[in-house]
Amino acid sequence: NDLTDDDAHHDCSAQESYASSSPKVQEFFDTYNFSVFNKRKLFLDIKKRMAANENADQAFEKAMKEQMDLIDSIRFIRFETLKELREIPRLGSDPDKSEESRSLNAPRSPHAPALSSTQHHQTVNLQDIDIHKAFIVFVSHCWLNGWDGKKDGKVVDTEANANFEQRGYPHPDNMNNDKHRLIIQGIESLIKNMIGSDDIQVYVWIDFGCIDQDENPAGHKQLDKIIEVSNCIFTPIVDPDHEDWKLPMGDFDWFDDYAAKKFNDGPYAYLHRAWCRVEMLYARHIDVRADVKEMAFRGGLMNAIHRGYRPHYVYGEKQYCEVGHGIPYQLSPLSNSHLDKFSPEKAIANLTKEADAEKIRSLMIDLEPFIKRVKVGYEGERNEDGNKHGTGKYTYDSGDVYDGGWKDGNKHGTGKYTYSNGTVYDGDWKDGNKHGTGKITYASGDVYDGDWKDNYMCGTGKCTYASGSVYEGGWRDDKKHGMGKRTYDSGDVYEGSWKDNHMHGRGKYIYANDDVNDGDWKDGKRHGTGYHTFANGDVYDGDWKDDNMQK
Repeated sequence: NDLTDDDAHHDCSAQESYASSSPKVQEFFDTYNFSVFNKRKLFLDIKKRMAANENADQAFEKAMKEQMDLIDSIRFIRFETLKELREIPRLGSDPDKSEESRSLNAPRSPHAPALSSTQHHQTVNLQDIDIHKAFIVFVSHCWLNGWDGKKDGKVVDTEANANFEQRGYPHPDNMNNDKHRLIIQGIESLIKNMIGSDDIQVYVWIDFGCIDQDENPAGHKQLDKIIEVSNCIFTPIVDPDHEDWKLPMGDFDWFDDYAAKKFNDGPYAYLHRAWCRVEMLYARHIDVRADVKEMAFRGGLMNAIHRGYRPHYVYGEKQYCEVGHGIPYQLSPLSNSHLDKFSPEKAIANLTKEADAEKIRSLMIDLEPFIKRVKVGYEGERNEDGNKHGTGKYTYDSGDVYDGGWKDGNKHGTGKYTYSNGTVYDGDWKDGNKHGTGKITYASGDVYDGDWKDNYMCGTGKCTYASGSVYEGGWRDDKKHGMGKRTYDSGDVYEGSWKDNHMHGRGKYIYANDDVNDGDWKDGKRHGTGYHTFANGDVYDGDWKDDNMQK
């Protein structure tokens, strides 16, 4: 009576029929917010039990009891609590390991405050969260101080950098708590730009703080339910070498071109960890709950949800230090060509615990029936040489879709390009490039409407940011350049000269507090001569250097 996972997935109609006729089972599904994926996984378990000579009643009772125990152990951290702790907390049940020392080999860093009795283990059970009024963030990451799977807890991932202290024992973060800082800053940016109501409560799931580190439960058995209630996944990237690389201009692939070492370089980088790939796939292919589409979300978060998947945000030092604490980047969903390229099976060799290989394969067998693929190819008109010519639609292996005009095999004329991450460009094309006038709505919720040249924003255009800020004026190579006006979400307004995305030249800045500065600017700072009128009536007329008055 042995039944393999593959056999069990073929037909669960008998279990589905039993469930549909049982009020008790339906109440269980409603109470625990079971999705189609959750139900099918339960039916799979029940079918195996029935194949082992359990009757339907027994199989359902035992399976539901096991699911209730698993769900009751799922815990989250309130975002405000995580922020107050100033480091990633450790969840443990052993009283000898769960006081301020955290564990025998994992003391708190000197940068974090001592834990109070109310802060310690302040996690929240899933059943105590109103998921219809919650923004839940699943933190998908790889530890900075990893574990080699042996009892001695050897640290396998270290860095020789004086500004990047290692703890010397297994822990997700370094002694500076840089990852915690990125988590807090990145999620605060999401809250500001993606949440449209003060009634939404924010929670975070992160393995070290939400899975009992002493009991070491089978957290992989809960993965589908944790992902199912989460609204997005978030990956913090600690990157002390962020100044050594630059993001390319124009269209590019975040998977290849986000060059932070901790993201895509080497076996310990995020993209090359089998568990991280599984989490990415589950986030993409387990359907979002129907009620989420009615919640007070906006921007790229709502765009992704309406397309049927959870967005995956990446936030590293590149954004924190170089883009003014900007909005996290949204990755393309892990599907189509990316699905094959980043298959968890291809990263099995990088596992620190060999026993995890079978867990990962089992999770992928469960997910396989729900993985969404697209039909790649072209449908439309062609010329005598067989090239795409006229009007037609092309679906790329990345999941991107172009629908519009073609000339001799290139996008040409007017057309709409929908990227797999939800970004949409609708406008003019020439020789395969955006060229002329067009509107692009980014996955983040930012919108640019204006002139294009050779795939770059160039000329005159208006950009409305998800934050509420608006810029209208000159552009060059995707950057604000020339004369333009920006109205910030804070209420500040700058009108004047720009260069390479910075206020540069002569310009007037009106502050929300009624201060006014009219003068010279350099690289985004007051620099040169300027006339500053303060809200209280005081006036300074003179020289400025690096934003400071030169008295």
